[in-house]
Parts: sequence; C-alpha cells; structure tokens
Amino acid sequence: MQQGPGAATAQYAPPAPAPAPSGAAQNEPQAITALVLGILGVTVCGILAPFAWNIGKKSLDNIRQHPSQYTGEGMAQAGYILGIIGSILLIIGVVVLFFYLIFAATLFASL
Repeated sequence: MQQGPGAATAQYAPPAPAPAPSGAAQNEPQAITALVLGILGVTVCGILAPFAWNIGKKSLDNIRQHPSQYTGEGMAQAGYILGIIGSILLIIGVVVLFFYLIFAATLFASL
C-alpha cells in the first residue's frame, strides 16, 4: 500500500521526561491535604475547615523553614486561607442555629 506525499510513515512516542535530581525540591506532603480539606470545608462539610487551617499553617511553616527542600507554598497557603474562611462560616452557622433553636423553643413554649 502506497501512502500519499504528506502522510507520516512512522509514529514516534515523545521522549520520557528526565528524572529529577535527587536533591530537587518536592511538594510538602501536607500541602495538598490542606488544600483539599480547605475546599471541602468551605463547600461541603464545614467541620473540616479548622483541620485545613491547622494543617495549612503547619505546612506553611515547614515550607518556610526548609525552602530548598519543599515547594507547594501556594497550595498550603490556599488551604490555610480556605480553612480560616470555612471556620468563620462554621462559627456563623453555629451561632445562627443556636439563635434559631432559642427562638423556636420560646415560640413553642408560649403556645
């Protein structure tokens, strides 16, 4: 079978990436955990937000103490900030729920 003038005759796979040097910085292990918990704490389950705040702070401290060993400061910082926001939203929700229960209890007690 003959191929036309623009057809490729062989397909080549792209070269494999070079291995990272042994001393290269890597993501701090808890940075991704802080980010995931922060996202979940703000969007789905508010009780996870304080954990994201705590883990994100520890991860940021670890990255800043060992800048040549760890990367992922952006992920850790995002998890930390989302943890703070989620914790504030959690506190507001608990306070609103508390006042709602007091209001409902006084309303039903007066009946």
